[in-house]
Order: sequence, then structure tokens, then C-alpha cells
Amino acid sequence: MLRDCPRVIRAVCMVVKRMSKYFCQYALFSSHVIKTALLWCMDEMEPTSKRSSFSYSDEVDGDELLLWVQQILRQLLCFIAQDYFPSYFMPKCCQPVWLKERYLKQFHMHLYQHGLLTYTDLLSLNEQQSRDYWLKSIKYMFICSHLMYWTALSDDDELKLFVPSTINPLMESDVCTTLLPED
Repeated sequence: MLRDCPRVIRAVCMVVKRMSKYFCQYALFSSHVIKTALLWCMDEMEPTSKRSSFSYSDEVDGDELLLWVQQILRQLLCFIAQDYFPSYFMPKCCQPVWLKERYLKQFHMHLYQHGLLTYTDLLSLNEQQSRDYWLKSIKYMFICSHLMYWTALSDDDELKLFVPSTINPLMESDVCTTLLPED
């Protein structure tokens, strides 16, 4: 699907992948997660306006590229807020959002085990919690992912935190099936 897309779509995919890899000391998202976010963003466009809104020229318009970067980064933050990303082709199959996350909801469960209810609780860790390697890593990735999105916004856009609404990930009824990569 992506091979037949306009040049701006292929360009935005490369830009977001590079941002994810080099924005901070950790690579935040896998290429698969980024491409899935792109597919979901493309799907949100109305079918009738899909083809007419794409520019198929060899030139990549900077404003259009920026708009797509913003949309994909926003979609990635929405994935973070729901604590998984649904497969584009099989939406009931859910996978971890973060590159460092080995299984679904690993980070959220780690937060809960340390008495933190949401990602925003990471912003005020106590002394004991701030010594935990994973809590510090999760905090850093959460902040960096938002900073990455905020840097792509214009001065008029509102800064918003994307935070999961779940309180206890262990008690939540899962509506999706987890597909774990084979080692």
C-alpha cells in the first residue's frame, strides 16, 4: 500500500522514523508502529477526498509534509494513551507501542506495581521511585515522545498530554489479542 502512495507519504514515513530514532537517546517507536500509525491516519481521511487531497508530483510540499508529520505523531501519542496499537489489517490484534516494551502493557503494569496510576504520575516520582531504572526510562520516553510531537506543532497549537485513562491494567478486560514476535 505504501509503495503506491504519493511521494509526501513516503517522505513523511522517513521523517518520522528518523525523528523516532534520533530525537533522544532511545529509539522510541519501531518502523512497524510508525507505518501502522500512517495507515490509520490515511484511513481517517474520507474515501472521496483521499485521492483528491494527495499531491502526486515529484516535489514534496513542506506544509503538507509538516501536516502529515503532526498527524502521525499525534496518532503515535494516541497509541501511547491507549497503551497498545491495533494492527491495521487485524484491529483486534494489539501490540506494544514502545520499542523497548517486550509485551503488551509491560510499562503500564510496571507503573501500577510502583503505585503510579498513569503516565502523568511519572512527573512527580518520589525518591525511591526515581532510583528505579525502568520508571526513569518510561518517564524519559513519555516526555520525549511528547516533546517530539510538540516540536512539530505551530505556535498557535495547544500543547496537550496524551495519557491512558486506565487505572489498573491488570483488571482491565482486554478487547484485543496480543501477537508476540517469535524469538
